[in-house]
Amino acid sequence: PLDTIKKGLNILKEQAHEWKTRLQADLQVKKKLSKEDEQWLDGEGNLVDEECIVDLLERTSDYERSLMQLDSNDKQVIQKLQDLANASRKQPGKKHKCPELQVWNVLNTCKKKMKKDTWSVAKENATLAQQIEILDWHHEQRKSQQETAMHFNTKYPCLCLKQPIISAWLKDE
Repeated sequence: PLDTIKKGLNILKEQAHEWKTRLQADLQVKKKLSKEDEQWLDGEGNLVDEECIVDLLERTSDYERSLMQLDSNDKQVIQKLQDLANASRKQPGKKHKCPELQVWNVLNTCKKKMKKDTWSVAKENATLAQQIEILDWHHEQRKSQQETAMHFNTKYPCLCLKQPIISAWLKDE
């Protein structure tokens, strides 16, 4: 839990740093700060409370007891930091974002079908000929490793292909 809170604080610091950098650039050009910017610096941009709470929790020997002794404002700050950390974990990176949800729906239905069909089949290792066939198809079709695994799981259900296996084979090429 403390690691999550620290992660949330780091995310908050990064966000504040970007805003403060922009404000400093405006000040160097002798541009006046807007009221919104001043309010942000006094409120959300001021991370003293957050840092003090995290520092207090780091120094304490009994984390749970210290957490219970915090007042409601401090608990709200901790909840905010935890939410920030959890929100950053849930967002997929650029590589993992899928513009078309249909592709993922197809893959998910294939997974469900696969689990029903292959649960009673013993797993086997792929022969060299099977590996070559699978990798050739992967290169010709220019499909993702996951899609390649799904495609060949219907043809070779005993192999129980998954993306890491295809990735290892590609690395060994």
